[in-house]
Amino acid sequence: MLLEDDIRLVAGLHGWKVALHRLHPENPVYSVIIYWRRRRHCLGLLSELQRLSIEDLTVLILSSTQRQE
Repeated sequence: MLLEDDIRLVAGLHGWKVALHRLHPENPVYSVIIYWRRRRHCLGLLSELQRLSIEDLTVLILSSTQRQE
């Protein structure tokens, strides 16, 4: 299971910063948003991303950000 720090590390290696966005004040469900300058992309729910391997997370970040360019 990936930790939040693992997600930050992998995103950081590719030039992105990570922000967690709480979807509802009373519910501890977070979405993971990567950003750099004015570009933003929501990767998905933290609980879902934590189930990925480092390799799968890397592929997700690279494929998601390449579609935006």
